[in-house]
Amino acid sequence: MITVVVKESGKAPEAKQIDGDIKSIQGIVGGYFECHAFSAGTTVYCNEDAVHQYLPPNIVDMCHGSILRGTVLIMDGDNGLPASKVPRVIKALEARAILGSL
Repeated sequence: MITVVVKESGKAPEAKQIDGDIKSIQGIVGGYFECHAFSAGTTVYCNEDAVHQYLPPNIVDMCHGSILRGTVLIMDGDNGLPASKVPRVIKALEARAILGSL
C-alpha cells in the first residue's frame, strides 16, 4: 500500500492508501490515464479521455496552462507520497482548484 492524494471534482483533496498498481490508478481516475508534472518529482494522474467524457473541471495544470478534469491522483513515482509531503500537496491542490469545484 502507498499513500496518494486524491481530489475529486467539487470535493476537497484527501490522502488515501492504494495498492499503487495500474488497475488502482485506473479505478480512481475512471479509465486510462495520462500524467502531468505537478512539482519536482510529483506527478498528477488523470483520465486521458476526460474532455470527451465531459468530466467536470477540477484543477489547473500550471505547467501547461490547461484544466484537468475528473478525479486526479497525485504521487511521487512508484512509491506514493511521504507522509511529510501530503499536507503540502493538499494545500497546493486547494490553490489550483477550479473556482466552485472545491
